[in-house]
Amino acid sequence: MQIVEYSQTEAALTELKSRYAGATYAVATVDGMAMAKKARSEIKRYRVALEAKRVEIKAPALERCRLIDTEAKRISAVLSSLEDPIDVQIKAEEHKAEEARAAKARAEAEAIARVEAERKAEEERKLQAERDELARMRAELDAREQKDREAAEEAERKRIAAEAESRRKIEEAEREARARIEAEGRAARAKQQEIEDAARKLRQAEEERLATERRAAEDAARKARAEREEAERAERVRTEHSLRGWEILENFVATYGDSPEFSDAVAAIRRVLSGKRAVIAA
Repeated sequence: MQIVEYSQTEAALTELKSRYAGATYAVATVDGMAMAKKARSEIKRYRVALEAKRVEIKAPALERCRLIDTEAKRISAVLSSLEDPIDVQIKAEEHKAEEARAAKARAEAEAIARVEAERKAEEERKLQAERDELARMRAELDAREQKDREAAEEAERKRIAAEAESRRKIEEAEREARARIEAEGRAARAKQQEIEDAARKLRQAEEERLATERRAAEDAARKARAEREEAERAERVRTEHSLRGWEILENFVATYGDSPEFSDAVAAIRRVLSGKRAVIAA
């Protein structure tokens, strides 16, 4: 759908696309940056005008929508004032009917519950008789199983005792072997410790020697750096003093160069300054 109010901007789109679509500018240069800003400004002008037109033509529609909503709320309030009292009467009657249905349902449920309780009580009596018989049979079975279990436990105790004796002999032999291996290991570790101690002492001596040499080198470097900085500072002071002297002479010539009473002094200073220029040129 075309919007008539946008026709001017729409008509300009074809020309703008032909001129600016995919365009690049040498924005690193002054002229290129100026051209880019000019192009942006032209396109922005159309966009801002379009937004202003959109707000202008949409305003009446927004006002119409606000009036529609306001009138609908007013009419709805009047209708609700008529509907609500009727709704209250209907819901009150519906609640009364629902209470009656609920009371009837509760009475029926209670009657059914009584019948179900009597049925369950009869079933429980039958089940209790069956449970008593099963308990008697289980007691007889448990007695036979207990006798068989005691016999099996006695045989298991004898087997465990035999295995424990066998394990004791094996563990004793393993302890003796471990003790022998540990003694050999301690001797080897003691020898290894002696070697490591000797190597550590050699490393410490070498590290101390290197540290002493490093400190001597650092002291020498600091001394040389301090002497160099002092010489540079003295040279800067001398240069600053020299520059101030030249400046004083040049100011004197500039101030009194045309005064007859200082002509001799000015001529002498100019010869000195001429010598300075010759030195600088060299």
